[in-house]
Amino acid sequence: MRLQLSFIITVFYATLMCGQCDFAIILSTQQEVDSFPINYASCIDSNLISFDLLGDDINDLSPLFGMRYASKLRVESSSLESLYGLDSLVSLRGGITINCPALKDCSSINKLETNSIRFYFTPEIKDLSCFQNIDSLGYLQTYNNGDLSSLNGRVKDGTHWPWLFILNNTYPNEISDLFSDDTDTVRWITIGSSKNTSFTDSKNIDHILSFAIIDSDFLSIPSTFNCKSIERLWIEDNNLDFIGDISGIENVEYLEKLRVVNFRNLSSINQILPNIKNIKSSLQLIGNADLESVGQIDWLEPPTENYYSDNLRLDIDNNSLLEMCDNYFICQSLKLFPELVRIQNNSELCNKDY
Repeated sequence: MRLQLSFIITVFYATLMCGQCDFAIILSTQQEVDSFPINYASCIDSNLISFDLLGDDINDLSPLFGMRYASKLRVESSSLESLYGLDSLVSLRGGITINCPALKDCSSINKLETNSIRFYFTPEIKDLSCFQNIDSLGYLQTYNNGDLSSLNGRVKDGTHWPWLFILNNTYPNEISDLFSDDTDTVRWITIGSSKNTSFTDSKNIDHILSFAIIDSDFLSIPSTFNCKSIERLWIEDNNLDFIGDISGIENVEYLEKLRVVNFRNLSSINQILPNIKNIKSSLQLIGNADLESVGQIDWLEPPTENYYSDNLRLDIDNNSLLEMCDNYFICQSLKLFPELVRIQNNSELCNKDY
């Protein structure tokens, strides 16, 4: 009987300890990090654990030495200068996030394999060489000034089409070099609050699901960028005089959704999309103070398919100089689905009630 009872207690304890690792563990102080090997002894190697280190008090990760696997790892601390303690880490199925503005050395994670990276460059770390062991990357999101070329050719199709976000970066980065030659579809590209970013060659990429250019200057997307199909094109808070060469966008012929917001010194949509042949789902032109004409869009068929459950298929609002609204595209939209059209706060001759 005692033997049976001992066995039951052992199984129960093992199950309980295993269950500890089947959830997110959040450590917010250095003391909690120091106590991790004791409090979560069975979790030091668990593919199930989502592991968050979130606290400016955290300055030493050495108590985590020996951890090889986890589901996800997120580290955010203003006082952490080194990732020493993560030297044994080899696999993160759900990705890694590093946001440590004082970080000086990230070489401890150079054995890591993961499919997803969110990384904040620091004054001491200006490249991604600490991720040298990664062969295939499906998600890359970076913040601040830094060189992305250490991952050239690594962003590729894996379990899903790749995502790329370049944010707050003035370093001259070339997007096309990041993608592998066999990548033909990209799920999302965002260039946000950045400068000097280039996308000179679309290589074999013939379809981008979402492409956003937001508050960015001195870009280079020349005519050699030849991707003709973009599902969602979002251009917001830019200035045509400073955005740089985006003539490659002119090659786009097929869109499902176009959103142009607060694009200064843009007088006609023809200046960015002279060859557009189709807008399937929705058109949003909002707050473009210098916009006078919708250009080639005049003669397109109206958006007839609402893929993204937008409240409005046609939203033309607060374009103070826009007068040319008496055209086929807009008139047909008003005829087919008037309740899904908003045209207001434009010039006198471009309002829904005109």
